[in-house]
Order: sequence, then structure tokens, then C-alpha cells
Amino acid sequence: MTRYIRLGYLVPRLVLLVVLFCLLEFGSGWALKRAMIAGGQAAIGARVEVDRADVSVVETRATLTGLRIANPQRPMENLLEAEKIEIDFESDSLLRRKAIADHGSVRGLRFGTPRETSGALNPDDEQASTAPGWLGDAAKQAVDQAAEKWIASLEAKLSGEYDDFESVRLAQDLSKRWPERFAAVAADAKALQAEVELLRDQAKEARANPLRNAEFLAKAPERVAQLRGRLANLHAELASLPTDVAADRRRVDQARLADETRLRERLQIDQLDPQSLTSQLLGERMTGAVRDVVGWVRWTREMVPATKPGRSVTPRDRGVDVHFVGVRQRPDLLIRQLEIAGSARLAGRPVELSGVVTDFTTSPALHGEPMRLTLHTTGGLPLEVRATIDRTGPQPIEELIVDCPTLDLPKTELGNAAKFALTMAPSTSSLSVSIRVEGERLSGDVQLIQDRVALTPTVGPSAGPLVTRLGGAVGERLANIARPATRVTLSGTLNDPHMALWSTLGPAVAESLETAAVTLARDEAERQLASTKQKVAGELASLERKLDEAMTKLTAQVDAPRLEIERLASGWIGEQLGRGTFSFEQLGKRLPTAESLFK
Repeated sequence: MTRYIRLGYLVPRLVLLVVLFCLLEFGSGWALKRAMIAGGQAAIGARVEVDRADVSVVETRATLTGLRIANPQRPMENLLEAEKIEIDFESDSLLRRKAIADHGSVRGLRFGTPRETSGALNPDDEQASTAPGWLGDAAKQAVDQAAEKWIASLEAKLSGEYDDFESVRLAQDLSKRWPERFAAVAADAKALQAEVELLRDQAKEARANPLRNAEFLAKAPERVAQLRGRLANLHAELASLPTDVAADRRRVDQARLADETRLRERLQIDQLDPQSLTSQLLGERMTGAVRDVVGWVRWTREMVPATKPGRSVTPRDRGVDVHFVGVRQRPDLLIRQLEIAGSARLAGRPVELSGVVTDFTTSPALHGEPMRLTLHTTGGLPLEVRATIDRTGPQPIEELIVDCPTLDLPKTELGNAAKFALTMAPSTSSLSVSIRVEGERLSGDVQLIQDRVALTPTVGPSAGPLVTRLGGAVGERLANIARPATRVTLSGTLNDPHMALWSTLGPAVAESLETAAVTLARDEAERQLASTKQKVAGELASLERKLDEAMTKLTAQVDAPRLEIERLASGWIGEQLGRGTFSFEQLGKRLPTAESLFK
């Protein structure tokens, strides 16, 4: 039996197969490109651009060239871009309408590159999300007010001049009261002298005409006794002056000691809250970095939402899908291993990065394995990143671990540059990050340990004289701080995160500031006490001069009528009274000299 090749039947079908092959070979790339752009923009909320997409049906390979994904938060910047992405799919999976690959690679991956055109979609299509602030306005204001309150209290204590010193008031009071007392004694001495002169004149008249002055002679004994009493009182007053002056001096000394104690109590430095100082110095810097990290976690949660496993339904008009026991369902898209290579800038330093993403799938519940990322960098900032994105359980879980054994920190300014800030010299540190998000619950910490830190105080243009003095006093104490550690503890939820900032840098700076403030307070107390002592000494010296002058005049005023009284008492009046002579010599000798009253 002869068989003939029916070319009329075979050729059209071969041509049809060739056409179908060409359509699949060349049209699949176009379809993949359109699907990548549409699906990516819908998921990310920003422009996704692909220069070229090639699909090889024979080699079961898909290649994307020039992938650029815009940042939805910063439209003039790319979230990431890749020069080339290659994925080798299993041939049998394509027959089942599945895209399963054992291996893939991403080359030329870069982050944060600038764009020439805006990557924002139409306003109706944008899906931008904003992260809440870490330090709320009220908390930040409270922290700033605590530091400002401490500095304001310090300025009020050290900048004021106290004028309520009891020793100064007492010395000024003595400087006024003692001249008044001596003026009264001088007035008594003058009155005594006037009485003596009157007695002398009347004695002359009585001696000339005794009969007419009988009344004078009758009262003479009483008047002489009064003169004697007044002279004795004057002597007692003068004799008490040294004792009274010494007592007043002791009162001034006691008041000066009390003033010193009260002044030192006033200049007691309030304790500076180390936690508030830590938040003021490191809050913005540390929370900014942590906010960026949690922002990536939030973005990952949005890009890889939780999915529940569903039954795979074959799109056909009739028939039933039968799932045999023990046969595991497979996801529509699965890349078991995806190699990554590229570059980035971390902490301002260029680095080369390489890593592996495993178990990347759109149906993690069906696959049963979480997606993991391992990333290493080389160059200016060596670090290791391990991330896990788990959507296999009832709650989504993200874990992020970053280990950077050597992190060179640049020169940094901490605090308020307009008033008082601390400039941190370049230093070497180690960084570790551990963050876990389970459901909505956020936990983890960020630790930074520096080898050695040198801080230099910087006084801004709006700082007062006291802050300037404080900066100069604290400079040496902050020149060498050994191994300060900083930790940020995370809690709360992903949409309402909370942060607790702890650092040994805050207590070290607080101790240095308090020590410097105590030194300034001690110096200020010594200055004001020296000024007070000088004022008191000046008042007492002025009082001494006034008293010396008053004693000299008073002694002369007391001695002036003494000879006249002695002459009258020892002369005719004494004879008339029958009392012999009345000598005041011993009484005059008993009077203290002016020089001995205030020694």
C-alpha cells in the first residue's frame, strides 16, 4: 500500500504552527511588559517603566531590561531600578498555566536614583501613604521645654545680683545708727558744758553778792549732784561703747555666715533630666533613621498583602477540577531563588550589594514557605541584612535583622544650633537592628555602640552670656566619652508606632553639664560673697572713721568743762558747801580713750 504525503494538508498546518510560534515568541514579551507596567502601577501607586521585555518559549526564559519603579512619596526619584532581570521557568509549569522558576537574577539594582520626569500617576490613581511622626509635637515640645527650663533656671540663678544680704543691711544700719548715738552723747556733753558755764557765771555773781543769791546757794548742792550724775552717766555711756560695738560686729559676722548659707542654697543647681537631654540630642537623628526602616516595613506590608489559600479553579466552561489527596497545589508564580546584585548609597557612602531572595511567590499560603532575603554589602559600609516576609499563617509577619560591625559616623551636630549644641567628632561604631511585626504589633530595637566620642560645645548667636560660660566650662569634660551606647526600643502598632530612646550619652552629657554648672555656681557664689564682704567691710570702715572722729570730738567736749568744774568745786563753791575740794581727775582718768573704744 502506497502512502502519499498530503502536502496540501500538512503545509498549511505547519505554517499555522510557525505563525503561532512567532506570536508566542515575540508577542509574549509585549504582553509581559504590559502586564508588568499595569500590575506594578496598580500595586505601587507610581509609574513603572520597562524598556524591553523578551520571552523565549523554547528556553522558557523571561528577560526584562531597564526596569524603573518610581517612588510614590518622591515622584522625582526612583524607588528602585534594575538594568536586567532574567528568570528561567520550568517548562512543564507553563503547560499548567503556572510560572514556576528555580532560579532568577537581578543585575544592576540601584535605589533612590533621580528621574528626569515625574513618576506620579494621575491624582485619582495615586495611593500615597504617610507615616505618622515618632515624636509628636506635644512630646517634642515637652522635651525642648525641659531643657530650656533648666537653662533658664540656671541663667536666673547665676545672672542675678542678690541685694537682700542681711550682713550688708545690718552694716548699713550700724553706719547710720552709731553716728546718731554719738550725736546724742555729744549733745549731752554740750548740754553739760552749758550747765557748767551757767554754774560758773552764777557762782561769780553769788560770790559778788552772797545775800542776793541765797536761793542759788540753797540749790547749789542739788545742781552739783545733778552735774555729777550726768557726768557719771556720760562716763557709763562711753564705757559701754566698746562692748556694744563688739556685739554689733558679732551680729554682722553671724549675718554674713547666714547670707553665705542662704546664697549657696539659692545657687543649688537643679538636676538635669538625662532622658530629656538624650531625646533633645539624639531624638531627631535616631528616630529619623528608625522611621525610614519602619517605613520600608510598612511599604512591604502594602506590597505583599496577606492572602488566604483558595481552591484552584480551572477556567473552563464545563468539567470539574479534582484535587487528589497528597497532591500539593502550586502557586501561580513562584521563584525559588533570585540572585540580586547592584549598588546603593547608605549613610552617604557608596556600597556594592549582593544577595539572594528565596521563595518569592504570589500565593505564600499555597507554597507554605516564607520569603527570605539575605543581603551583603561591600565598600564604604559593610553590613548584613536578613529579612523574612511570612504570609503562610493567619497573621502576616515581617522580621528584619541588620548587623553592621563597623560604621563610620561623620561629624554631627546635636541639639539646638541657635542656642547650645554639641558637635560630635567623626567616630567608629557598630549598629544592630532587630524589628518584628506580627499582625499589627510592632516590636524590636536599634542599638548603636560607639568606640569613643569627642564632643565640642557650640554656642549659637541667640545664646546668653551664661550659656557661653557654660559651654566653655563643659568643653574639657566632653572631650573623651568612652563607648557610649544608644538604644531605640520599638512598640505599639505599625500604624501607631511608639519609641523609647535610651542612651548613655545623655547621662554623660548631663553629668558634665551639671558639674560645669556647679562650678559656675560656686564661682558665682564666691564672687557675690566677695562683693558682699567688700560692701560690709566698706560700711564698717566708714563706721570706724565716723566713730573715731566722733570719739575725738566727744572726748574734747567732755574734757572742756572738766577743768572749770574742778576749779569751781575746789574753789569758793566748795568752801560755801563745806565739802572741801571736788576733784574730777580720777573720774577723767577712768574715761576710756578714743583709740581703745573700737579695737
